Amino acid sequence: MPQRRWTTEEKLEIALAVIRGQEPVSQMCRLTEAGRGLRYGVSETAVYRWRDQFLQGARAGLSGGRGDEVEQLRAENEQLKTIIRELTGANRILKKAQQL
Repeated sequence: MPQRRWTTEEKLEIALAVIRGQEPVSQMCRLTEAGRGLRYGVSETAVYRWRDQFLQGARAGLSGGRGDEVEQLRAENEQLKTIIRELTGANRILKKAQQL
């Protein structure tokens, strides 16, 4: 059975329902009375992920959209520098081994 694709509007509707506390997530995702699947057809994990993504986007929008993005880019930059250092060291070792 193929996985259902959710539109942005549907994800937004569900995330806002959770944030507003209109309905507990467990109740939103519980089996229907007929037992034919999830009410919204989505897992609690996905609902919480959508809620968190929504809140992150709202936070970024309220802060001018740059704060978290800049921090993420700095962290990624440090990770990439570490990888480059490791690869450079490995490259030097291999070049020395070839010369022997």
